[in-house]
Amino acid sequence: MDFLANIGAAPVSYAPVQNAARLCTSMYHVPVARARVRGVLTNTVPTGPYRGAGRPEMIYAIERLMDIYAREQGIDRIELRRRNLIPVDALPYSGTTGLSIDSGEFEKNMDMVMELADWQGFDKRCEKAESAGRLRGIGLANFMEIPVGFPHETADLTVTGNGRVELTVGTQSMGMGHETVFAQVLADRLGVPFDSVDLLTGDTDLTGMGGGAHSDRSMRLVGTLMVNAAASLVARATALAARVLGVAEEEVSFLDGGFHGGQTGHIGLFEIAALLEAGDVPGHEAAKLTVREAIHDRLPAFPNGCACSEVEVDPETGEVDLVRHALIHDAGLEINPMIVEGQGHGGIAQGIGQAMCEDFVYEESGAQILSGSFMDYCVPRAGDLPSFDLGSNPTAAASNPLGVKGGGEGGTTPALGAFFNALHDALAPLGTEEVPMPATSARVWELIERARARR
Repeated sequence: MDFLANIGAAPVSYAPVQNAARLCTSMYHVPVARARVRGVLTNTVPTGPYRGAGRPEMIYAIERLMDIYAREQGIDRIELRRRNLIPVDALPYSGTTGLSIDSGEFEKNMDMVMELADWQGFDKRCEKAESAGRLRGIGLANFMEIPVGFPHETADLTVTGNGRVELTVGTQSMGMGHETVFAQVLADRLGVPFDSVDLLTGDTDLTGMGGGAHSDRSMRLVGTLMVNAAASLVARATALAARVLGVAEEEVSFLDGGFHGGQTGHIGLFEIAALLEAGDVPGHEAAKLTVREAIHDRLPAFPNGCACSEVEVDPETGEVDLVRHALIHDAGLEINPMIVEGQGHGGIAQGIGQAMCEDFVYEESGAQILSGSFMDYCVPRAGDLPSFDLGSNPTAAASNPLGVKGGGEGGTTPALGAFFNALHDALAPLGTEEVPMPATSARVWELIERARARR
Protein backbone atom coordinates (compact mmCIF):
# COMPACT_ATOMS: atom_id res chain seq x y z
CA MET A 1 0.00 0.00 0.00
CA ASP A 2 1.31 3.43 -0.94
CA PHE A 3 0.01 6.66 0.54
CA LEU A 4 0.65 10.34 0.03
CA ALA A 5 0.10 12.49 3.12
CA ASN A 6 -0.31 16.25 3.00
CA ILE A 7 1.66 17.29 6.07
CA GLY A 8 1.21 20.99 5.40
CA ALA A 9 3.80 23.70 5.61
CA ALA A 10 5.31 22.33 8.83
CA PRO A 11 4.17 19.15 10.60
CA VAL A 12 3.83 19.28 14.37
CA SER A 13 4.14 15.49 14.53
CA TYR A 14 4.65 12.59 12.15
CA ALA A 15 2.51 10.28 14.32
CA PRO A 16 -0.44 10.18 11.89
CA VAL A 17 1.65 8.93 8.96
CA GLN A 18 3.56 6.49 11.17
CA ASN A 19 0.32 5.08 12.57
CA ALA A 20 -1.10 4.67 9.09
CA ALA A 21 1.81 2.44 8.06
CA ARG A 22 1.77 0.36 11.26
CA LEU A 23 -2.00 -0.20 11.22
CA CYS A 24 -2.47 -1.11 7.56
CA THR A 25 -3.49 -4.71 8.42
CA SER A 26 -5.72 -3.78 11.41
CA MET A 27 -6.97 -6.94 13.18
CA TYR A 28 -6.98 -9.08 10.08
CA HIS A 29 -4.66 -11.99 9.36
CA VAL A 30 -2.55 -10.70 6.48
CA PRO A 31 0.43 -12.97 5.75
CA VAL A 32 2.22 -10.42 3.56
CA ALA A 33 2.00 -6.64 3.86
CA ARG A 34 3.95 -3.63 2.68
CA ALA A 35 3.15 -0.02 3.43
CA ARG A 36 4.85 3.17 2.32
CA VAL A 37 3.63 6.58 3.42
CA ARG A 38 5.25 9.64 1.88
CA GLY A 39 4.77 13.02 3.51
CA VAL A 40 4.40 15.96 1.15
CA LEU A 41 5.19 19.51 2.27
CA THR A 42 2.65 21.93 0.83
CA ASN A 43 1.58 25.54 1.22
CA THR A 44 -1.41 24.58 3.36
CA VAL A 45 -1.58 25.11 7.12
CA PRO A 46 0.75 23.16 9.44
CA THR A 47 -0.65 19.78 10.50
CA GLY A 48 -0.78 17.93 13.79
CA PRO A 49 -2.39 14.83 15.29
CA TYR A 50 -6.19 14.88 15.36
CA ARG A 51 -8.11 12.53 17.64
CA GLY A 52 -6.99 9.11 16.49
CA ALA A 53 -3.82 10.44 14.81
CA GLY A 54 -4.04 8.62 11.47
CA ARG A 55 -5.87 5.55 12.78
CA PRO A 56 -9.40 6.62 11.70
CA GLU A 57 -8.20 7.28 8.17
CA MET A 58 -6.43 3.92 7.89
CA ILE A 59 -9.40 2.02 9.31
CA TYR A 60 -11.60 3.90 6.83
CA ALA A 61 -9.37 2.74 3.96
CA ILE A 62 -9.25 -0.90 5.11
CA GLU A 63 -12.97 -1.19 5.80
CA ARG A 64 -13.99 0.51 2.56
CA LEU A 65 -11.73 -1.91 0.67
CA MET A 66 -13.42 -4.80 2.47
CA ASP A 67 -16.86 -3.69 1.28
CA ILE A 68 -15.68 -2.87 -2.25
CA TYR A 69 -13.96 -6.24 -2.66
CA ALA A 70 -16.95 -8.13 -1.24
CA ARG A 71 -19.33 -6.41 -3.67
CA GLU A 72 -17.05 -6.98 -6.68
CA GLN A 73 -16.53 -10.66 -5.84
CA GLY A 74 -20.11 -11.39 -4.82
CA ILE A 75 -19.11 -12.32 -1.25
CA ASP A 76 -21.15 -11.34 1.77
CA ARG A 77 -19.29 -8.45 3.41
CA ILE A 78 -19.68 -9.93 6.91
CA GLU A 79 -18.53 -13.37 5.79
CA LEU A 80 -15.45 -11.83 4.15
CA ARG A 81 -14.51 -10.25 7.45
CA ARG A 82 -15.13 -13.46 9.39
CA ARG A 83 -12.74 -15.35 7.13
CA ASN A 84 -9.94 -12.88 7.76
CA LEU A 85 -10.27 -11.73 11.38
CA ILE A 86 -7.51 -12.92 13.71
CA PRO A 87 -9.05 -15.71 15.82
CA VAL A 88 -8.77 -15.74 19.60
CA ASP A 89 -6.71 -18.94 19.58
CA ALA A 90 -4.06 -17.20 17.42
CA LEU A 91 -3.30 -14.62 20.13
CA PRO A 92 -0.76 -13.34 20.90
CA TYR A 93 -0.41 -12.56 17.21
CA SER A 94 2.74 -11.17 15.60
CA GLY A 95 1.68 -9.07 12.63
CA THR A 96 3.61 -8.41 9.46
CA THR A 97 3.94 -4.69 10.31
CA GLY A 98 5.68 -5.40 13.62
CA LEU A 99 2.68 -5.31 15.93
CA SER A 100 2.35 -7.96 18.64
CA ILE A 101 -1.36 -8.11 19.45
CA ASP A 102 -1.94 -9.60 22.89
CA SER A 103 -5.70 -9.77 23.42
CA GLY A 104 -9.12 -9.20 21.90
CA GLU A 105 -12.23 -11.02 20.68
CA PHE A 106 -12.62 -9.48 17.25
CA GLU A 107 -15.32 -11.69 15.76
CA LYS A 108 -17.37 -11.48 18.95
CA ASN A 109 -17.17 -7.67 18.79
CA MET A 110 -18.64 -7.76 15.29
CA ASP A 111 -21.44 -10.12 16.32
CA MET A 112 -22.25 -7.96 19.33
CA VAL A 113 -22.48 -4.73 17.35
CA MET A 114 -24.69 -6.36 14.72
CA GLU A 115 -27.07 -7.45 17.46
CA LEU A 116 -26.93 -4.03 19.12
CA ALA A 117 -27.69 -2.33 15.79
CA ASP A 118 -30.43 -4.84 14.84
CA TRP A 119 -28.65 -5.78 11.61
CA GLN A 120 -31.21 -8.51 10.92
CA GLY A 121 -34.08 -6.02 11.02
CA PHE A 122 -32.50 -3.66 8.49
CA ASP A 123 -34.39 -4.96 5.45
CA LYS A 124 -37.74 -3.93 6.94
CA ARG A 125 -36.41 -0.48 7.79
CA CYS A 126 -35.01 -0.19 4.27
CA GLU A 127 -38.39 -1.04 2.72
CA LYS A 128 -40.08 1.60 4.87
CA ALA A 129 -37.52 4.21 3.76
CA GLU A 130 -37.99 3.29 0.09
CA SER A 131 -41.75 3.78 0.41
CA ALA A 132 -40.99 7.33 1.55
CA GLY A 133 -38.70 7.95 -1.43
CA ARG A 134 -35.48 7.70 0.55
CA LEU A 135 -32.42 5.46 0.29
CA ARG A 136 -31.28 3.60 3.41
CA GLY A 137 -27.96 1.90 4.02
CA ILE A 138 -26.14 0.06 6.78
CA GLY A 139 -22.44 -0.58 7.23
CA LEU A 140 -19.89 -1.53 9.83
CA ALA A 141 -16.19 -1.19 10.49
CA ASN A 142 -13.94 -3.32 12.66
CA PHE A 143 -11.15 -1.34 14.23
CA MET A 144 -7.96 -1.53 16.19
CA GLU A 145 -5.88 1.19 17.78
CA ILE A 146 -2.18 1.26 18.57
CA PRO A 147 -1.81 3.94 21.26
CA VAL A 148 1.68 4.72 22.46
CA GLY A 149 2.34 8.36 23.35
CA PHE A 150 5.14 10.03 25.30
CA PRO A 151 6.74 7.22 27.33
CA HIS A 152 7.97 9.19 30.36
CA GLU A 153 5.90 9.97 33.47
CA THR A 154 6.36 10.40 37.22
CA ALA A 155 3.98 10.14 40.13
CA ASP A 156 4.43 11.36 43.70
CA LEU A 157 2.16 9.70 46.24
CA THR A 158 1.85 11.12 49.76
CA VAL A 159 -0.29 10.10 52.72
CA THR A 160 -0.76 12.84 55.31
CA GLY A 161 -1.56 12.70 58.98
CA ASN A 162 -4.75 14.68 58.50
CA GLY A 163 -6.36 11.91 56.47
CA ARG A 164 -5.52 12.89 52.90
CA VAL A 165 -3.87 11.03 50.03
CA GLU A 166 -2.13 13.32 47.55
CA LEU A 167 -1.21 12.22 44.02
CA THR A 168 0.92 14.51 41.86
CA VAL A 169 1.31 13.60 38.19
CA GLY A 170 2.21 15.36 34.96
CA THR A 171 -0.75 14.31 32.84
CA GLN A 172 -3.76 16.63 33.01
CA SER A 173 -7.42 15.94 32.43
CA MET A 174 -9.27 17.53 29.52
CA GLY A 175 -12.59 16.14 30.65
CA MET A 176 -11.57 12.48 30.90
CA GLY A 177 -12.36 12.16 34.60
CA HIS A 178 -8.86 11.70 36.01
CA GLU A 179 -10.00 13.01 39.39
CA THR A 180 -12.47 10.13 39.55
CA VAL A 181 -10.61 7.15 38.08
CA PHE A 182 -7.26 7.92 39.70
CA ALA A 183 -9.00 8.19 43.07
CA GLN A 184 -10.78 4.88 42.44
CA VAL A 185 -7.49 3.07 41.88
CA LEU A 186 -5.79 4.54 44.96
CA ALA A 187 -8.82 4.02 47.18
CA ASP A 188 -8.79 0.36 46.16
CA ARG A 189 -5.05 -0.15 46.54
CA LEU A 190 -4.67 1.72 49.84
CA GLY A 191 -8.01 0.87 51.44
CA VAL A 192 -8.83 4.54 52.05
CA PRO A 193 -12.06 6.49 51.42
CA PHE A 194 -12.54 7.57 47.80
CA ASP A 195 -13.07 11.19 48.81
CA SER A 196 -9.78 11.32 50.72
CA VAL A 197 -7.74 11.37 47.48
CA ASP A 198 -6.53 14.71 46.08
CA LEU A 199 -5.13 14.97 42.54
CA LEU A 200 -2.51 17.65 41.87
CA THR A 201 -1.59 18.43 38.25
CA GLY A 202 -0.32 21.27 36.14
CA ASP A 203 2.25 22.66 38.56
CA THR A 204 5.78 22.29 37.21
CA ASP A 205 7.20 23.14 40.65
CA LEU A 206 5.65 19.93 41.94
CA THR A 207 5.77 17.58 38.97
CA GLY A 208 8.96 15.68 38.20
CA MET A 209 8.08 14.82 34.60
CA GLY A 210 4.87 14.43 32.68
CA GLY A 211 3.80 13.56 29.17
CA GLY A 212 0.28 14.94 29.09
CA ALA A 213 -3.01 13.32 28.15
CA HIS A 214 -2.94 11.91 24.63
CA SER A 215 -2.86 8.60 22.77
CA ASP A 216 -4.83 6.75 25.48
CA ARG A 217 -1.78 7.00 27.74
CA SER A 218 -3.16 8.35 31.01
CA MET A 219 -4.53 5.19 32.62
CA ARG A 220 -1.92 2.92 31.06
CA LEU A 221 1.05 4.90 32.38
CA VAL A 222 -0.33 6.71 35.41
CA GLY A 223 -2.35 3.64 36.37
CA THR A 224 0.85 1.61 36.39
CA LEU A 225 2.60 4.28 38.45
CA MET A 226 -0.28 4.36 40.97
CA VAL A 227 -0.17 0.60 41.42
CA ASN A 228 3.61 0.65 41.89
CA ALA A 229 3.55 3.73 44.14
CA ALA A 230 0.82 2.28 46.33
CA ALA A 231 2.82 -0.92 46.74
CA SER A 232 5.99 1.03 47.58
CA LEU A 233 4.17 3.24 50.06
CA VAL A 234 2.54 0.26 51.79
CA ALA A 235 5.94 -1.45 52.01
CA ARG A 236 7.47 1.63 53.63
CA ALA A 237 4.53 2.07 55.99
CA THR A 238 4.68 -1.63 56.94
CA ALA A 239 8.23 -1.16 58.21
CA LEU A 240 7.11 1.90 60.19
CA ALA A 241 4.11 0.05 61.63
CA ALA A 242 6.37 -2.75 62.81
CA ARG A 243 8.43 -0.19 64.74
CA VAL A 244 5.34 1.35 66.31
CA LEU A 245 3.73 -1.99 67.19
CA GLY A 246 7.01 -3.46 68.42
CA VAL A 247 6.90 -6.55 66.24
CA ALA A 248 8.96 -7.98 63.42
CA GLU A 249 8.16 -6.55 59.98
CA GLU A 250 7.20 -9.94 58.61
CA GLU A 251 4.51 -10.18 61.30
CA VAL A 252 2.71 -7.10 59.98
CA SER A 253 -0.06 -7.42 57.42
CA PHE A 254 -1.91 -4.65 55.58
CA LEU A 255 -5.67 -4.83 55.14
CA ASP A 256 -8.42 -2.23 54.59
CA GLY A 257 -6.19 0.78 55.19
CA GLY A 258 -4.63 -0.56 58.38
CA PHE A 259 -1.67 -2.59 59.64
CA HIS A 260 -2.10 -5.62 61.87
CA GLY A 261 0.70 -7.14 63.90
CA GLY A 262 1.07 -9.43 66.88
CA GLN A 263 -1.99 -10.62 68.76
CA THR A 264 -3.99 -7.40 69.01
CA GLY A 265 -1.84 -4.72 67.46
CA HIS A 266 -3.45 -2.46 64.87
CA ILE A 267 -2.68 0.97 63.47
CA GLY A 268 -4.18 2.83 60.50
CA LEU A 269 -2.31 4.21 57.50
CA PHE A 270 -3.19 7.80 58.35
CA GLU A 271 -2.06 7.23 61.96
CA ILE A 272 1.33 6.04 60.72
CA ALA A 273 1.60 9.18 58.57
CA ALA A 274 0.73 11.41 61.56
CA LEU A 275 3.29 9.72 63.82
CA LEU A 276 5.99 10.03 61.13
CA GLU A 277 5.22 13.73 60.62
CA ALA A 278 5.49 14.29 64.38
CA GLY A 279 8.75 12.37 64.65
CA ASP A 280 7.14 9.77 66.94
CA VAL A 281 8.20 6.65 65.02
CA PRO A 282 11.12 5.01 66.85
CA GLY A 283 14.35 5.38 64.92
CA HIS A 284 12.96 7.88 62.37
CA GLU A 285 13.14 11.63 62.12
CA ALA A 286 10.04 13.68 61.34
CA ALA A 287 9.17 13.31 57.66
CA LYS A 288 6.36 12.92 55.17
CA LEU A 289 5.07 9.47 54.22
CA THR A 290 5.72 9.79 50.51
CA VAL A 291 7.12 7.88 47.54
CA ARG A 292 7.97 8.71 43.94
CA GLU A 293 7.66 6.34 41.00
CA ALA A 294 8.77 6.91 37.41
CA ILE A 295 8.16 5.10 34.15
CA HIS A 296 10.02 5.15 30.85
CA ASP A 297 8.04 2.72 28.73
CA ARG A 298 5.28 3.00 26.14
CA LEU A 299 3.30 0.02 27.49
CA PRO A 300 1.73 -1.03 24.17
CA ALA A 301 -1.96 -1.90 24.06
CA PHE A 302 -4.51 -2.59 21.37
CA PRO A 303 -7.98 -1.14 22.02
CA ASN A 304 -10.38 -2.56 19.47
CA GLY A 305 -14.02 -3.11 18.61
CA CYS A 306 -16.62 -2.65 15.93
CA ALA A 307 -18.98 0.18 14.93
CA CYS A 308 -22.15 0.12 12.85
CA SER A 309 -23.81 3.09 11.13
CA GLU A 310 -27.18 3.37 9.44
CA VAL A 311 -28.03 6.30 7.17
CA GLU A 312 -30.86 7.64 5.05
CA VAL A 313 -30.31 9.70 1.90
CA ASP A 314 -32.76 12.03 0.19
CA PRO A 315 -31.93 11.41 -3.50
CA GLU A 316 -33.46 14.72 -4.56
CA THR A 317 -31.31 16.91 -2.31
CA GLY A 318 -28.33 14.69 -1.38
CA GLU A 319 -29.06 15.21 2.32
CA VAL A 320 -27.62 12.42 4.47
CA ASP A 321 -29.07 11.62 7.89
CA LEU A 322 -27.28 9.39 10.35
CA VAL A 323 -30.25 7.57 11.86
CA ARG A 324 -28.45 4.95 13.98
CA HIS A 325 -24.94 4.33 15.27
CA ALA A 326 -23.75 1.52 17.52
CA LEU A 327 -20.33 0.80 19.01
CA ILE A 328 -18.81 -2.19 20.79
CA HIS A 329 -15.53 -1.23 22.41
CA ASP A 330 -12.75 -3.26 24.04
CA ALA A 331 -10.91 -0.63 26.06
CA GLY A 332 -9.36 -3.25 28.30
CA LEU A 333 -10.50 -3.70 31.89
CA GLU A 334 -12.65 -0.68 32.73
CA ILE A 335 -11.97 1.31 35.90
CA ASN A 336 -15.15 3.34 35.41
CA PRO A 337 -17.52 2.05 32.69
CA MET A 338 -19.61 5.23 32.72
CA ILE A 339 -16.59 7.37 31.83
CA VAL A 340 -15.55 4.93 29.09
CA GLU A 341 -19.05 5.16 27.62
CA GLY A 342 -19.00 8.95 27.82
CA GLN A 343 -15.73 9.07 25.94
CA GLY A 344 -17.28 6.80 23.33
CA HIS A 345 -20.16 9.23 22.79
CA GLY A 346 -17.81 12.18 22.36
CA GLY A 347 -15.53 10.25 20.05
CA ILE A 348 -18.40 9.17 17.81
CA ALA A 349 -19.61 12.75 17.45
CA GLN A 350 -16.12 13.83 16.49
CA GLY A 351 -15.69 11.04 13.96
CA ILE A 352 -19.09 11.57 12.36
CA GLY A 353 -18.34 15.28 12.14
CA GLN A 354 -15.19 14.48 10.18
CA ALA A 355 -17.18 12.14 7.92
CA MET A 356 -20.14 14.42 7.22
CA CYS A 357 -19.19 18.06 7.40
CA GLU A 358 -15.81 19.11 8.82
CA ASP A 359 -13.43 20.40 6.17
CA PHE A 360 -10.54 22.76 5.56
CA VAL A 361 -11.50 24.88 2.59
CA TYR A 362 -8.87 26.81 0.66
CA GLU A 363 -9.18 29.47 -2.00
CA GLU A 364 -8.72 27.75 -5.36
CA SER A 365 -6.12 30.19 -6.65
CA GLY A 366 -3.87 29.90 -3.60
CA ALA A 367 -3.52 28.70 -0.05
CA GLN A 368 -5.75 31.24 1.68
CA ILE A 369 -7.84 29.24 4.13
CA LEU A 370 -11.55 30.04 4.02
CA SER A 371 -12.65 27.96 7.01
CA GLY A 372 -10.29 29.39 9.58
CA SER A 373 -12.81 30.02 12.36
CA PHE A 374 -15.88 28.36 13.78
CA MET A 375 -17.96 30.92 11.92
CA ASP A 376 -16.88 29.13 8.73
CA TYR A 377 -15.92 25.64 9.92
CA CYS A 378 -18.85 23.25 10.15
CA VAL A 379 -19.16 21.01 13.21
CA PRO A 380 -22.11 18.71 13.97
CA ARG A 381 -24.73 19.90 16.44
CA ALA A 382 -26.77 17.81 18.84
CA GLY A 383 -29.71 17.77 16.44
CA ASP A 384 -27.54 16.33 13.66
CA LEU A 385 -26.87 13.11 15.58
CA PRO A 386 -29.05 10.31 16.93
CA SER A 387 -28.74 8.74 20.36
CA PHE A 388 -25.88 6.24 20.18
CA ASP A 389 -26.02 2.60 21.27
CA LEU A 390 -22.88 1.53 23.10
CA GLY A 391 -21.68 -1.72 24.60
CA SER A 392 -18.35 -3.16 25.68
CA ASN A 393 -16.45 -6.42 25.46
CA PRO A 394 -13.36 -5.83 27.62
CA THR A 395 -10.33 -8.10 27.55
CA ALA A 396 -7.24 -7.40 29.64
CA ALA A 397 -4.09 -5.86 28.22
CA ALA A 398 -0.92 -7.68 29.12
CA SER A 399 1.32 -4.60 29.29
CA ASN A 400 0.10 -3.05 32.55
CA PRO A 401 -1.11 -4.28 35.96
CA LEU A 402 -4.61 -2.80 35.59
CA GLY A 403 -5.19 -4.47 32.21
CA VAL A 404 -6.37 -1.19 30.65
CA LYS A 405 -6.04 -0.38 26.94
CA GLY A 406 -7.63 3.05 26.51
CA GLY A 407 -11.06 4.49 25.73
CA GLY A 408 -10.41 8.00 24.43
CA GLU A 409 -10.34 7.26 20.69
CA GLY A 410 -12.60 4.21 20.34
CA GLY A 411 -15.59 6.23 19.17
CA THR A 412 -13.64 8.18 16.57
CA THR A 413 -11.46 5.48 15.00
CA PRO A 414 -14.17 3.35 13.31
CA ALA A 415 -16.69 6.14 12.67
CA LEU A 416 -15.41 7.09 9.22
CA GLY A 417 -15.40 3.52 7.93
CA ALA A 418 -18.79 2.61 9.37
CA PHE A 419 -20.45 5.79 8.09
CA PHE A 420 -19.11 5.57 4.55
CA ASN A 421 -19.86 1.87 4.25
CA ALA A 422 -23.44 2.67 5.24
CA LEU A 423 -23.60 5.60 2.81
CA HIS A 424 -22.34 3.51 -0.12
CA ASP A 425 -24.75 0.74 0.81
CA ALA A 426 -27.58 3.28 0.50
CA LEU A 427 -26.28 4.62 -2.84
CA ALA A 428 -25.48 1.19 -4.32
CA PRO A 429 -28.74 0.95 -6.36
CA LEU A 430 -27.78 4.16 -8.19
CA GLY A 431 -24.21 3.07 -8.99
CA THR A 432 -22.59 6.28 -7.74
CA GLU A 433 -18.86 6.85 -7.62
CA GLU A 434 -16.86 6.89 -4.37
CA VAL A 435 -18.07 9.73 -2.15
CA PRO A 436 -15.29 12.09 -1.08
CA MET A 437 -14.95 13.12 2.54
CA PRO A 438 -16.74 15.01 3.99
CA ALA A 439 -20.01 13.70 2.55
CA THR A 440 -21.81 17.02 2.28
CA SER A 441 -25.28 17.22 0.72
CA ALA A 442 -23.88 19.08 -2.30
CA ARG A 443 -21.29 16.40 -3.01
CA VAL A 444 -23.73 13.53 -2.60
CA TRP A 445 -26.35 15.24 -4.78
CA GLU A 446 -23.78 15.87 -7.51
CA LEU A 447 -22.74 12.21 -7.53
CA ILE A 448 -26.37 11.09 -7.67
CA GLU A 449 -27.08 13.37 -10.63
CA ARG A 450 -23.95 12.16 -12.40
CA ALA A 451 -25.01 8.54 -11.90
CA ARG A 452 -28.49 9.28 -13.24
CA ALA A 453 -27.00 10.95 -16.31
CA ARG A 454 -25.03 7.79 -17.14
CA ARG A 455 -28.17 5.65 -17.24
